Amino acid sequence: MRDYGPFCPVCSRVIRQALQQHLPPESIALQTPGVAFGNVPEGVGGVGQTTFRAVVFEVQTCRRLTFRVVSGPTGAFTAVPPAQAQVLAGPYTPANYARLWISYTSTTAGDTASGSVTVRLDQTGQTWTIPISAATVARPRTEVVLVLDRSGSMKEEAGDGTTKVQKLREAAGVFIQSMLPGDGLSVVRFDSTAQRLTDVTDVGPAPSGSGRTAALNQINSPALDPGANTSIGAGVQAGRTALVDGQAAASTPYGTQAMVILTDGMENTAPTIATASAGLSANTFAIGLGLPHNISVAALQALTQGNKGYLLVTGALDESQRHRLAKYFLQVLAGVNNAGIVLDPHGELPLGREHRIPFTVSEADIGLDAFLLTSYPYAVDFRLETPDGTVFEADTAAELGTGDYVVGDDVAYHRLALPAVPDPAVSAHQGVWTAVLKRLRESETQTALPYDLLVHCHSNLSFQADALQGDLRPGADVALIARLREYDVPVEDRATVWAEVTWPSGGSHTVLLKPKPGGDYAGSFRTTAPGLYTIRVRAHGETLHGSPFTREQLLTAQAVVGGAGTPGQEPGDDRLVELLCCLVSSGAIGPAFFEQWGMDPNLARRCLARLCRERPDQPGDG
Repeated sequence: MRDYGPFCPVCSRVIRQALQQHLPPESIALQTPGVAFGNVPEGVGGVGQTTFRAVVFEVQTCRRLTFRVVSGPTGAFTAVPPAQAQVLAGPYTPANYARLWISYTSTTAGDTASGSVTVRLDQTGQTWTIPISAATVARPRTEVVLVLDRSGSMKEEAGDGTTKVQKLREAAGVFIQSMLPGDGLSVVRFDSTAQRLTDVTDVGPAPSGSGRTAALNQINSPALDPGANTSIGAGVQAGRTALVDGQAAASTPYGTQAMVILTDGMENTAPTIATASAGLSANTFAIGLGLPHNISVAALQALTQGNKGYLLVTGALDESQRHRLAKYFLQVLAGVNNAGIVLDPHGELPLGREHRIPFTVSEADIGLDAFLLTSYPYAVDFRLETPDGTVFEADTAAELGTGDYVVGDDVAYHRLALPAVPDPAVSAHQGVWTAVLKRLRESETQTALPYDLLVHCHSNLSFQADALQGDLRPGADVALIARLREYDVPVEDRATVWAEVTWPSGGSHTVLLKPKPGGDYAGSFRTTAPGLYTIRVRAHGETLHGSPFTREQLLTAQAVVGGAGTPGQEPGDDRLVELLCCLVSSGAIGPAFFEQWGMDPNLARRCLARLCRERPDQPGDG
C-alpha cells in the first residue's frame, strides 16, 4: 500500500504504524544541489528563448509529500506555477521523484544570471536553498553542404511532366530560401567526379542574402546540367572537404555540421560511398529520387544512420506529388536545425476559397516556421491566427519584431519567435493556432491549386524516429524506434506514438509503438512485396505542464528482390547484368528474341541500353 490518502487521518496513522516495521525508512535526497541552465541561445527577432530546468528530489516514502517554493527564485528566474510538487511512492518501488520547475529567458549574448530558490517540505518543515545560474550565448550556427547528383539520368522525366534535374532545382531552391540567417552553405555537384560550386558562406537574411543568392545562382545555372556516370562517393568526399574548409575559415565555429545528399541512381564509379564515408562526422541525410531498386539504398542507409541522419526515397512521382521532393528537403532542414514537425497536410485550394488548418503549439515550443509549398505562392493570402485570434499578416511579425514573412519561388513562410506577441495579455504562444489560406487571383492553372503546409517548431520537446532495416529483401522486418524528450527528460506515460505505413500497393495499416524502458517507443512490421514503404510516425501527448502537443516525421523503407544493393557490394558485381550487356552489344539478342517473348523490341532494347550504360566499365552518361 503506497497511499493512505483515501483513508481518514486516524485510519491512516493506524495503518502506517502497523506497516512501519515492514517498510524501508523514509528518505529525501536533493538530486540538484545547483540548477545550471548552462548556455541558453539568444532568441529570434529580439525575443528571448525561454527554457526550463527542474529542482529534483529523489523520495522514498509511503505517504504523500508536498514540496513547495517558499522564497524566490531571485535574479532573472521564475518559478513555474503552481510552484509545488506532490509525490507518492511508485507502484512497484518506494522511490519516486519530485520536480519543481524554474524558467529562464535568454537576453543578449554574453549576459549571465545568478540567483537562488528556497524549497520546503510541508510534512517535515525541512528547507533547501538551491543556487541557480544561466548564461545567454549567440544562437549556435549550422554549416550545411548540399551534395547534388548531376549524372546523365537526371535529364530523364520525373513523372510529373518535369525533368529530374528541374525537380532538384526547385527542391534545393526551397531548402536554400528557407535556411536560418547566419547558417553557412556550400554546394557540391557530382557525376563521375565531384566539384565544389560554392564555398561555405553565410546565407544572410531572407530572402535575398548574398550567400543565398550565390547558391541559388549555381543551382539554376548550367553547372547542374546532367553529365556522365554516378560517383556518390566522390560527392561525399568533396562535401566533407567543403565542411572542413568552412569550419577552418569561420570566425566563430559552427555548432553543427550537416551534409544533405540527393541522388537518383546506383553508384557505378569509384570511389564508393563506403570508402568515402570513412572519417565523416557531419550529421548526414540523403534523398533518393525515384524507385528503391534504382538507388544505392543500402549504402546510403548505412551512411546516414551511422551519422545521425536518415534516408528518404521519393518513389515514383506524379502530378499530385509535385512538391514531394521539396517536402523531403524541408523535413531534412528540420532535422538539420533540430526542429520538430507539428503537421504536414496536403490540399488543393480553389479560386476564392479559404482553407483553415489548425495546429497545436505547446509552452515547450520556442519558435515556429509555417511553410506553404505551392507553384504560385504569390497567388495565396497566407495568414496565421494565434490562440486568442490575433492575425499575423505579411507585415505583422516584422512590425512586432518577433519574426518575418518571406515569399519566394515555390515557397512562402512565416518564421516566428514565441510568444509571437511580446505582450503578456495576448495569448500568442501555447494553444491551437490556425493557418488560413485563401487564393487571391488566378494563376497559370485554372483548376484548384495544390499545396502542402508544413509547420516546424523549435522546441524544448524533441521527437526523432528511425526505420531500421537489417535486410532489404521482401519478408524482412523493419524496426521502428521513436524518441521523445522534454527538457532532456524521457516522455514515457504522457504520449501515444504510432506509425501509419503505406505499402507499395497503396494499402495501409497502423503500427502502435509501445513504450520501452528509458523512454523510447518501439514497434515493427514486415515487408511483403518489393517496393517503397512510406511511414508516417506520429506522436500525441501532454507536456510536463499539461498542454497538448503533436509531432510527426516521415520515414521510408525499401524492399528489393534479392536484397540488391546490400552493404559491401561493389558496383558492377552482377554477373547476370554483365551477361545481358554482352549479349546485347554482340547482337546475340535481337528484335526476334523480344518479339518471341511478347515484348516490344524497341522498349526492351532501350531498357537494356540504359542498364548497360550504368555499368562502371561501360561508357555512357549514367
